[in-house]
Amino acid sequence: MRHRNGKPETLGISDGLFDSRPSEKILPSASEPSEQRRSSVCGCRKQRPTRNPAVAKEPKVNTYTRIVNASLVLFNEEGERNISTNHIAAHLGISPGNLYYHFRNKDEIIVQLFKRYSEALFGYLNDTPLPSSVSEAVDYMSGVYDVMWEYRFLFSDVNTLLARSAELLGEHNNFTHAKVAPLLVKLLTKLNGLDIIRADETAMNDLALNMWMITKYWFDFDGSLRGRAKLTEDSKQRGIRRTLSLLRPYLLPGFVAEFDRTVSAEEPSAKA
Repeated sequence: MRHRNGKPETLGISDGLFDSRPSEKILPSASEPSEQRRSSVCGCRKQRPTRNPAVAKEPKVNTYTRIVNASLVLFNEEGERNISTNHIAAHLGISPGNLYYHFRNKDEIIVQLFKRYSEALFGYLNDTPLPSSVSEAVDYMSGVYDVMWEYRFLFSDVNTLLARSAELLGEHNNFTHAKVAPLLVKLLTKLNGLDIIRADETAMNDLALNMWMITKYWFDFDGSLRGRAKLTEDSKQRGIRRTLSLLRPYLLPGFVAEFDRTVSAEEPSAKA
């Protein structure tokens, strides 16, 4: 109650104490930063979550890729003939039906792995600078065997695999004739031009094919010599020496001693 002109007067709604209209707030000007305007309106400042770039979420690998990846590991470690689609599904913790949704049979998985291998090897041969010396030639061939070792199950019984799948046979023949052979001829042509080897065009074409045959069938041959025991990486070193031995008759005399020393250093016993 208050007095006006000495008389008591009752407060009315319009006087403001019980005014039902929303109280006016002083809004920030448009010139203030947006974050500041939001802070002024809500009376608090919202903290933005900080991101740690070191803790990045790894992309999730889909089931199709997981099947192919797991198959490669199992085929290499246990042998392709010893692994069924049920083994692959159990290894991944998925149902056989889930696997068959992506692949009708094991041979379809093998075709995908061969495509991976051929892309990896072709990429290596195409992108790696051609060697300019005997030691670089050894390193170059070592890289070829490194790629093949990653997919070694393909070469443990290559003819059986090719006989089972017309698609795989087609992929294999196209890869050999259209991609690998020309790149090996290119390698030999460079060595010939550097006067490291001496060979005419016919000899280089034959040599390229023979080098590829030795390389492709090496793991199968080496495994048979060891009673089909599980291959170790020593097999790679023996293969490098055997493939490069085809070059020796074509070397110019000044490079023979260096070649023998370099290739002998690749022997497993020399690296022990």
